[in-house]
Amino acid sequence: MLFAVIPLDDNKGGQIEALLAKIKSLDVPVYDKELPDIVFLSFSGSIDALMETLGFGDDEEVGTGLILRVTHRNGFAARGLWEWLDDNE
Repeated sequence: MLFAVIPLDDNKGGQIEALLAKIKSLDVPVYDKELPDIVFLSFSGSIDALMETLGFGDDEEVGTGLILRVTHRNGFAARGLWEWLDDNE
């Protein structure tokens, strides 16, 4: 399943970097190019499992954020993003 992770912290404590490092440590397909505040990833578990894995609500190091399941998409963006979304759907 495709998810979008959007960090909500002001990053004064380095939360965004910690969150990105945690996402990249999951060994799942990740797209973090061109969109500085959104990370797309393909994760086989539920949205609740992803939230727990990332530590939102429990891990002050990663701060707070939103996780959205991507079920439909449309718009104008870099070709690489569309290709990644198609390949990892």
